[in-house]
Amino acid sequence: MAFTPQTINDWVDDDVANDYPSWNAKIAKINTNFTNVQTDLNAASNAITALDNINDSIKGYEVSYNANGQEIEVALGVAWDSTGNYILENTAGTIDFSGAGELGLDTGAAANDTFYHVWAVGKSRAAVGRVIANTSVTFVLSTSTVAATVASNLNTTLGGSPGYDKARRLGSIRTDGSANRYKFIQQAIGFVRRTTFTGVNHFASPFEVNDATGAVDTTVDCSGIVPATAKAFTVELACYATGVSKSGSVNIALHGQTASATNRFLQIESATDAGGNVYFRETVSKILPIDPGEAGINFHYITSNTDVSLRANITEYDDDVSL
Repeated sequence: MAFTPQTINDWVDDDVANDYPSWNAKIAKINTNFTNVQTDLNAASNAITALDNINDSIKGYEVSYNANGQEIEVALGVAWDSTGNYILENTAGTIDFSGAGELGLDTGAAANDTFYHVWAVGKSRAAVGRVIANTSVTFVLSTSTVAATVASNLNTTLGGSPGYDKARRLGSIRTDGSANRYKFIQQAIGFVRRTTFTGVNHFASPFEVNDATGAVDTTVDCSGIVPATAKAFTVELACYATGVSKSGSVNIALHGQTASATNRFLQIESATDAGGNVYFRETVSKILPIDPGEAGINFHYITSNTDVSLRANITEYDDDVSL
C-alpha cells in the first residue's frame, strides 16, 4: 500500500505563490517534508506487509556462532515485539559477550554455565506508525526471558533513560564452565529456532551420558544444555554391550514418565559374540518432546541388565520463540 499525500501547491493559489518569491522556498521545504513522510509511511507499510500481518511472526534474525572472540551474529530481520503491537526492523548486528549495553549484555558480565537469550530491543517513541526502524533497534543478550525486564536492564546499563521499551526474544545460547559459548548453528523453522551443536567449544561435548547402567528407573537431567524455553530436544542414544556372549537392552521413557521393562518410548539393544566383540549395537537419534506440565527437562532410562549401558548426547533443541 503506497501513500501519496497532496503537496502544498494544491492548497495555495498559483498567483499568490508567484507574487511572493519567499513563499516558494517555504513551499519547497514543506513539499520535501511531505516526501519524507511519504517515504517513511511506505517503509512502514512494506515492513508490515513483509510480516504478512501475522502478529507472531519473525522474518530473518537468525543467530549464529562467530569464531572471533566472544561474539554472536544476528542476521538482518523484522519481527513483531512481544506485545504484538510494534514491528522491530533491523540490519545485521554483532553482539559481544565482553560488552555491556547495546550489542552486549543487558546487564552484568558473562557468567559460566548460563543460558543467555538473544533479544531485539527497540524504542517505541521512535516508531513510524507501528514500525521501529533499525536506527532505534539494537540487539542484546540477557539471562531474562521477560521483555520488560530486558528493556529495563538495558536502560539502566545505558544510564537510565535511553527509551528502550519494546523487545522480542530471538533464541538462546549457553556458556560453558569458562563462560565461553558452545558452538552452534541456528535454523529458523516457523516460530521455533532449532539450535544445533556443531562440535563445541574446546572440543568438549555440551552434554553426554557415558556408559550409564541401572536396573531401576533413572532420570537424566538435561537442563544444563536445553533451555527452559525449549519444547523439544534431539538426543543420540546408543546401547553398548560388554563381555563375552552378552546382550541386553535399554528402555527410554519421555520427560516426566517412568522407564520400566514395559513402559518405554523406545528400546535399543546390543550384543557381543563369543570373542567379546560387539556384533550388534543399536544407535538412534530421537526428538524428545518436553511436557510443559512436568517439572524439569529430562528423559528416563532403565537397562535390562548390567551387561549393557547407555551412551547419550544432545545434538539440538527446539527453542519456542512464539509470543
